[in-house]
Amino acid sequence: MAPINDYVPKPTASSIPVTLPELKAYILNVTKEAAAKKKNYECHRYGTFMTHFSRSHLEGIFWGLFGVVVLLLCTASYSHAKSEQLYQYDECHPNDAIELKQKHQRKRFNAVITTTICFLAAALSVALEGLAGTALMYCQQHKVINFYWAMWGLTQVGSLIAIIGVTIHQWTSLKQHKTPPWNIALGTPILVITAAAFLFGNWIKKKWLKATGSQEEIE
Repeated sequence: MAPINDYVPKPTASSIPVTLPELKAYILNVTKEAAAKKKNYECHRYGTFMTHFSRSHLEGIFWGLFGVVVLLLCTASYSHAKSEQLYQYDECHPNDAIELKQKHQRKRFNAVITTTICFLAAALSVALEGLAGTALMYCQQHKVINFYWAMWGLTQVGSLIAIIGVTIHQWTSLKQHKTPPWNIALGTPILVITAAAFLFGNWIKKKWLKATGSQEEIE
């Protein structure tokens, strides 16, 4: 943030007021100029490349990407559900042909790719939404921007974390790693974060046991 003095115009000898009405008008004018300069500075600083976008364009970007993230969440959850059905089928039919199991494995790998793409696209969308919201806040002085931020934080960031949970679950299932005893797919932020910590801890332990030559196995 620039110093407040940068927003206040420097007075000249001819601009110094003499009478009380002139003083009031001068103070009002200086205040307006300082506020305008501050608004322009914050708009260019926080609005980035969306500085010159109109309000309708910014709202279109925000709500358009809002729908995109919800659609990506539905896509990831559908892919996860189909993959879980394959796992359940294989567990109930252990004597199926190898060709069928390989086919299911390929489908599960496709599910991993799908959820990963959904995660990357959702992360980009959420970031652009945040920029659009910031531009609405600092450049357009949107009156109900707090509602936008509430929807963005609750629905969009929450959806992104849920997609991360699905992606982690798909990868661990495909690699047959040990997973946490709680459900991480479409889970809350706390479940996803603790699951990531759980998997990271297992990875560290595995590396440590390998380095020390221990025979203990980690699934």
